[in-house]
Amino acid sequence: MADVGVMADYIRISAEDEKVLFSGKGDVGEVNIDAGMDVLASGEGSGLFSLNYIEPVIKAIGKAIDSMICEFSKDKPLRIEFKFTQHGRIHVYLAPRVEN
Repeated sequence: MADVGVMADYIRISAEDEKVLFSGKGDVGEVNIDAGMDVLASGEGSGLFSLNYIEPVIKAIGKAIDSMICEFSKDKPLRIEFKFTQHGRIHVYLAPRVEN
């Protein structure tokens, strides 16, 4: 996500063909990243979210997590579940940026 933050204030998360893609577009350019992670998708979809809210959460949790689950859909909140082996779970919800 940090790579997208260099180019844009918002990140688009897309699931398609059993891949997760992170992308952003700003005044200085555009970036597209294939996440290369396990995907369980119930169809294709994408959502646009503010990096100003996501990045601090991920930085605060850091590398302490064992796994992470992201759930998203168009015009629905992003749900991120951070799992810790010995300490439980943290759930974070983020409202999407609604495009006209």
